[in-house]
Amino acid sequence: MASCSSSSNSSLRVEEKYEVFLSFTGSEDSCINFTSHLYTVLSQKQLKTFMADSLNRGDELWLAVTEVIEESKLALIIFSKDYAPSSLCLDLLVKILDCKRGKGLIVLPVFNHVDPLDVGKLSGDFGEAIFNLEEQFKEEMNRVYGWRAALEKVAYLSGWVFLATRQ
Repeated sequence: MASCSSSSNSSLRVEEKYEVFLSFTGSEDSCINFTSHLYTVLSQKQLKTFMADSLNRGDELWLAVTEVIEESKLALIIFSKDYAPSSLCLDLLVKILDCKRGKGLIVLPVFNHVDPLDVGKLSGDFGEAIFNLEEQFKEEMNRVYGWRAALEKVAYLSGWVFLATRQ
């Protein structure tokens, strides 16, 4: 199963309260480095930040992670080209946007070498990933429709864009 990964939290103590939920998939070095630096800065500012460690959908940690999202004040979503192929990251994105709507969670997308228009219009790598997920999850099309809607919504939120620059 797809995973959202990071370099911290090997176990989650549910009694801890987190202010920031950091959502990303860490399969490319640039994303891991970017997210690691972001996590360090947030920690230096004394913001208690949660990053998921190789969670699988079946793990008992899933409920604890969704609880962390519900109790957080801010969700930072780091989009990279590998984000959309991860069904787990997309499930977390849907949960994050539900909490934005229902609980007032502040959501800030960060587009790391990804064009927000590709995310919102489901084109490029994001369009290809959703097409592949539609094939993979034919029996769960409502879930896929939820992912599509979440990607379309999040692309138009205020956030940060870091595109590749020419050397």
